[in-house]
Amino acid sequence: MNGRLLDKNNDIYMDPATGRVCRAESFKDRTMRLIGTVLRTFQGECFTDYDAGVPWFDRVLGNSVLFADEISAEIKDKVLEIDGVESVEDMMVEIDGRNFSGRYKVRLSNGEIATGAF
Repeated sequence: MNGRLLDKNNDIYMDPATGRVCRAESFKDRTMRLIGTVLRTFQGECFTDYDAGVPWFDRVLGNSVLFADEISAEIKDKVLEIDGVESVEDMMVEIDGRNFSGRYKVRLSNGEIATGAF
């Protein structure tokens, strides 16, 4: 397990006492950090891998509530690509005009269930 711990601003957290980068303490924490990172990355934003992230501009943002199922499937596919995620148990997307949010529940490869929001 080699996931870096992030602070509330999603910056790499360094221990103030030692000045060292802190690591995730559990498999669940590491995997949830990976999911959060993928969901906050716009596809094409990462210059080393243009396929990384969610195609927010191309396929998600600006669509109406009629496309909620397609948007949910797009996000679900990206979450399933993450190392440590076995399945997406539940995905809920809420579109209210210009506001977009969602919740998800995933089963990790070690059998744990984890929930999150975006």
